[in-house]
Amino acid sequence: MKENNTVMSVVKDTKNFTGIGSRQTPEPILQLMQGMSKKLCSLGWVLRSGGAEGADEYFERGWMDSNKESHIDLRAEIYLPWDNFNGKKIDEVNYLGYTQRQMTDAWYIVKEVHPAPERLTKGAKALHIRNIFQVLGRDLNTPSKFVVGYAPVDSKGNPKGGTATAFRLAQTWGIPVFNLVYPEVQDRLQSFVDNSLKRSRIDFQESRLPRP
Repeated sequence: MKENNTVMSVVKDTKNFTGIGSRQTPEPILQLMQGMSKKLCSLGWVLRSGGAEGADEYFERGWMDSNKESHIDLRAEIYLPWDNFNGKKIDEVNYLGYTQRQMTDAWYIVKEVHPAPERLTKGAKALHIRNIFQVLGRDLNTPSKFVVGYAPVDSKGNPKGGTATAFRLAQTWGIPVFNLVYPEVQDRLQSFVDNSLKRSRIDFQESRLPRP
């Protein structure tokens, strides 16, 4: 998809990254997600995620690890589809909900990127609405700098599962998407995590992630 230059100029001014993925993400990749999140948060990036088990959980663990080591209250944006989701309570600090109007606006976006929105159950609808906020922020106009996650792909390379909604949305907005299902992406992220330099960079073919 073509990049939207206006959107990309907004993205350059943010320090948000979206960390998401399948609940069935393999254990080695979960560990990589945790290490990446820890390092990015220690460099001033703000994690956006969704509070689910699996990938979301490990990105969140990385943010928590960074908090413990830095002794600073680092912020995150964990969007919850409903209060007490996976035992997490909306506190409007790091665990965020949204108004009915915001949900309605996000639902319109879901219908643009989901192949069959009319088939979604009430719970699935809430989860996909949450996916929109993970990428665009609660105002739906503050996109993340990049999206990283794990989503299996079909024979044509298209991502499958709930994470696919966030991936499609990011691509629509011209936001780089890095799917850890691919070994070459795993290798580059691992190099970033292992690099001891305080302000190292991740060098992808698709994009170079700048220092915050």
